[in-house]
Amino acid sequence: MKYTFMKKKLFILLPVAVVLLLALVLGLQWFYRARPIPPVKEIPVEVETIQPAGEGLWLVSPKVLDRGSRTVRTARLKNLRAQMMAVEVIQTDGERVVIRNRELQADDLLIRQPGRLIDGQAVIPQGLAAETLLRLTFEAGLAALRTRDLQQSLRFISPTYGDSWGFNSYFLQELLKRVYREFDDLRLELASEPEIRIEGHRALVQAKVRLTALYQSRRNFLLGNQNEFNALVFQFEQAAPGWKITNLKGLRPLGFDERFFRLLGGDIGLPLTEAERRDKQAACMPCRERMAERFGTQ
Repeated sequence: MKYTFMKKKLFILLPVAVVLLLALVLGLQWFYRARPIPPVKEIPVEVETIQPAGEGLWLVSPKVLDRGSRTVRTARLKNLRAQMMAVEVIQTDGERVVIRNRELQADDLLIRQPGRLIDGQAVIPQGLAAETLLRLTFEAGLAALRTRDLQQSLRFISPTYGDSWGFNSYFLQELLKRVYREFDDLRLELASEPEIRIEGHRALVQAKVRLTALYQSRRNFLLGNQNEFNALVFQFEQAAPGWKITNLKGLRPLGFDERFFRLLGGDIGLPLTEAERRDKQAACMPCRERMAERFGTQ
């Protein structure tokens, strides 16, 4: 009798346990997908231009120098990070200083009070024109793509990112992870300088790009091709930390239309309708054929 009672109790509790476990798994998945991208600590800094003073010589203010016990250092703004550099002080008059460093260039910006920074520290320069800061942000984002630097790439994506394909910041993060994991030596080419239009705290950046990569030791195009560029439109919003991407239009991976990009999202967990899942299945063969054509895959 007791054995029968335990069997009945187990029969009742087991489905309940399965349902609770399933709810827990789904809840954790929702939690991790809903989490915003962890922000990179960005330190606001003041910057200043440098003036040439001879071959390898530059005229600067004392504010950009960190005089240590052994060396004098300065910090150059490089892809919105601090690049620490050793310099030699040649002459000083209290107001201006002549330094020597052959790596510096005429359009470089140096960061004031570099002693509080470490090499590679993410910074946001203050006091620059909105368009100048946006151009620096766009260039830094492209540099992060070329080097497959995930943290630096995510730094320029807004937590409120959303596009017509259904991607949010989480799915964009997962897509970048996959691209950086599967493809090597990303090379991005611009057809011309990007066009920038700023309206208040919002901006549009239009750029024509070609992107090639190595896949299984073979290089070919991911965006664009030998004869044409992929036209992209980036939407930015200006927040306290700087300009962040909130929307992207025009992506045509492997030359397919934009809708194919949404179908690709199904591979990283983007919810698809039943019709879209059928379309994705139907697109598998053309996608494999395009990959085989471009990268020699089977």
